Parts: sequence; structure tokens; C-alpha cells
Amino acid sequence: MIRTGDFAIAPSATAAFLARQWLERRWFLFALPTAVLLLWGMFDVRMAIVGLMLIFVVWPMALSAVWFGQALDAASVTASMLHCVEFDEAGMTIRYVPCEERATPAPEAISWERLMPAEHGKKTVTFRMKGSRRVIIVPASALPAEAWRQVMAWSV
Repeated sequence: MIRTGDFAIAPSATAAFLARQWLERRWFLFALPTAVLLLWGMFDVRMAIVGLMLIFVVWPMALSAVWFGQALDAASVTASMLHCVEFDEAGMTIRYVPCEERATPAPEAISWERLMPAEHGKKTVTFRMKGSRRVIIVPASALPAEAWRQVMAWSV
């Protein structure tokens, strides 16, 4: 078994990942109306102004609502609690450090079959659950490189 040290992930990191994932799936909802208005604006300057208002006022407000929705998600909140992750052949177990301010969640076991392949970033390793928008973010510095190689061998 390989165990990370105790760590907490800022809700903004989880929210940013989930919001980016949400936007990757729905980018055309933003691009198509904007493109139509800007093309129409070539013939009528009022439509160009409406298109620019869409870009600089409406879309940022809509994306902020998505971002806050992801940041206030239960998974983002529990990820911000101090916890460690244990990896073994069967999967991973998330163990939360007891906290006086709030109830401590029970340990959570997740099998490798329920996880998609890990995504390696510069500072984090991200595990997404199949059929869910749940994401588990582990700092890359939580384990040495050899331990990460072993974890990736188990996750295949």
C-alpha cells in the first residue's frame, strides 16, 4: 500500500477543473451566438455592439455562475478538508483527518474500475470517476516519482 501525506485541495482548484470540463463540452453554446452576432455586425453596427456585450458582460456572468456552482459542490467542499489517499491493487481509499469544526466523513474506497485514466498536470494528478463528474485531485508532490509509477501500474 502507498499512502500520501495529509493534504487539502482548495475548492477553487476542483471548481476550475470541473468548470473547464463543463466548458469543453459546451463551448459551441457560447461561440455560435457570438459568431452570428459579430458576422451580422459587419452589416449593422448595432449587432456588433450586442455581440461585444455578449462577450464582455453576459458570458462572464454566466461562467461565474457555473464556477460558483462547481465550487460549492459537495465534492469540492470535502476535497478542501485535510485528507490522505491510500493506493493499492484494488483501488484508492480517501481517509479524512478528524476536524473539530465539522463532521468528519467516513473513509471512501474507490476501485480502479470506477476511475478513468489519471491526468497528469504540472502540480497535480487528477482522477475522474466514470459516469460521474466527481474528480479526485492529488498533488504530484504528495508521492515520489517511483510511487506514482506503481500507482499508475495499478490503475491500468
